[in-house]
Amino acid sequence: MRRPMMVGLFFLLGWMLAACAGDNGTTASGKGLIPTALERTRGTAAGAPVMKASAETLRYQRPSGAPGSKLEQSVAAPVAITWDAVQQTLAAAGFTFSELDERTGLIVARYGGEPRDFVDCGTIVGEDAATGVAWREDATAPRLTLARSTGDRLVTIERTLLLDARLVVQIRPDGEGSFLQAIANYVVSKKTDAWSDPGTRYASGIESIGFSTGGSSRFAKGTECWPTGRLERLVQPASA
Repeated sequence: MRRPMMVGLFFLLGWMLAACAGDNGTTASGKGLIPTALERTRGTAAGAPVMKASAETLRYQRPSGAPGSKLEQSVAAPVAITWDAVQQTLAAAGFTFSELDERTGLIVARYGGEPRDFVDCGTIVGEDAATGVAWREDATAPRLTLARSTGDRLVTIERTLLLDARLVVQIRPDGEGSFLQAIANYVVSKKTDAWSDPGTRYASGIESIGFSTGGSSRFAKGTECWPTGRLERLVQPASA
């Protein structure tokens, strides 16, 4: 491969990441007004993406609002009941436990999987260069396929995203009830592959960022991510 081609491909690999902020192009019924990137193309069973017919122009919108904050909640139920309820909730959500200390009220649980509900990284807005069809996509989607041109070659770029989160829950007595606190650490990993056809992978790259409840971080090309607060609120009592 010629050096200019490699430089172009690695520049493209560094660009791809974002998540949904505000209007997502859907009606109240959920029917899309603007097709998302995932609706337009999906990967094949063999691992290579469905190849695009034309290049796309892309624009990034950073997250709106502010990072999610830690959970601090008074609960009417006593510590023993709150302890059992938190464990059951996290187990049902697919978490695994690395620490359970009922004496101190400490629970440490891990989540590994799709980041969409728990992390906000902004939005990717695109347009097909040949047809003019516009689309937008939450870039915390677990899999996203995009097309860019480099020289006279069309390159399909497939980006996958994974979240590894560590949730720390503290339960303490509070009168006849209990007091619940929850904070989390987040690691978002992005893997990007560039293809010129279904059987030829030109380049591959992996990048990870980390942040905690109330904080944020950026990938090398400037895409900013922060927690939505939903992870911390998973253990919030339904009556709260």
